[in-house]
Amino acid sequence: MYPLDKLAEDAEISPERSGFPGITLAINLDSKEAVAELYKTVIEKGGKPLVEPRQTFWGGYDCYFADPDGNAWEIAWAPFWEFDEQGSLKME
Repeated sequence: MYPLDKLAEDAEISPERSGFPGITLAINLDSKEAVAELYKTVIEKGGKPLVEPRQTFWGGYDCYFADPDGNAWEIAWAPFWEFDEQGSLKME
């Protein structure tokens, strides 16, 4: 991750923002336990908790945190997801 003000400076744009931008970034994992473990690690390292790990209405398990620049991240697992040999989510 790169600080917003430095990235904005590099792109020669203003770093000023306000409110929810309408997107979240996602980390998709292969188990509920991995979701809870990564969330715990992120919070211990300074991430801001937004939503504690929980069962979802769509049958999965997720949580949300904000990084130091305020970007919202989701960490998620779903029982119907498949991952390839490299650990990437298959998008078929």
